Amino acid sequence: AGARRLPPPPPRGAGCSRLTSRIRRGYKGTVISRKIVVVGMGYVGLPLAVKFALAGHDVVGLNRSPRKIELINRGITLIKNEPRLGSLLKTAVTRRKLTASSDFSLCRGAAAVFVCVETPYDAKGGRPNRASLRTALRAIGPHLSRGMLVVVESTLAPRTLETFVAPLLERSSGLTAGKDLLLAHCPERVMPGKLLANIGRLDRGIGGIDARSARAAAR
Repeated sequence: AGARRLPPPPPRGAGCSRLTSRIRRGYKGTVISRKIVVVGMGYVGLPLAVKFALAGHDVVGLNRSPRKIELINRGITLIKNEPRLGSLLKTAVTRRKLTASSDFSLCRGAAAVFVCVETPYDAKGGRPNRASLRTALRAIGPHLSRGMLVVVESTLAPRTLETFVAPLLERSSGLTAGKDLLLAHCPERVMPGKLLANIGRLDRGIGGIDARSARAAAR
């Protein structure tokens, strides 16, 4: 008695549909173009970058591999088992909405930076391998400014955002997460062969270093 009745859950995929709509268009129907940086051009980062680019944003994809950068800037992907990714990448590059680079200073002026690097489990050591994540955070930190949003899409253990990501970014940027910098975690949910479909259809969980960061990431 007196228990609060919870509202029914939204239809499967509804959250992503609303998010995609907000990414593509403003509330009055006009396209809002923003500079977005995606760090890591692998199975998670490249499809995400293409999605943002085709939604009308100016996207920079950052990667350490010169070969991968060259291929992406020619509209060629090394991910061969993903339907339509190659043609959509070609369209994004042709429209000059997506550029790949190794220059992390291109983070400057971005509305948001998405970190999509591997965090594999090290079975021998019994803990996650955060080497790539550590390198990425140290590289973007010096180029962040007040009000920017950083979203980590890599798989993280509970509290990693607070105990590892935030301190590293704060040291490298001189900014305070939750005060100067918006910081959130939105773990990827993709499967090879269904990368683009999963981004558009699967609901995502979003957690922020504070409520303001979570709201910004959801928008």
